[in-house]
Amino acid sequence: MNLTELNKRRHRVAKVRLKKLRLSLREKGTGLSEESVYLIQHGNSVAFKIGHGSPKKRISTLQVGNPVPLSIVKCIEVENKVEAEKMLHNKYKALKISGEWFLFSKKILEVVKNDFDRIEVGLNVTNEKVTEIIDLETIKRIACGQVPSI
Repeated sequence: MNLTELNKRRHRVAKVRLKKLRLSLREKGTGLSEESVYLIQHGNSVAFKIGHGSPKKRISTLQVGNPVPLSIVKCIEVENKVEAEKMLHNKYKALKISGEWFLFSKKILEVVKNDFDRIEVGLNVTNEKVTEIIDLETIKRIACGQVPSI
């Protein structure tokens, strides 16, 4: 599949998903779907959480003990949210901070967003593991609980 075909397919899928989301929001009135895989950012930092379920509910739970605002960067609805989440966790495990939290530079974040787009249109992400060299000062700040900004 070439890039043009992929973009056309993304556009068609996005239109259908948006229509479904609007109907779902009208029916449920609860926010984003339980069938979502989401990417949440910690403030303006390089810390991101990849999870599944309702991102709106998850943010409200995480925000209770967190003075830094959390935001939804990317959210997609998929049938097998657990498999999609595992695929992303496996690909980016070298960048894992703790649990479902990862360190993504601007460059890596664009790759992650692209992977979300690929999953949304039914394509698999590559199995290639992603690594990135993080300088010693950044590692020291993270170890001391200071999450760096982008």
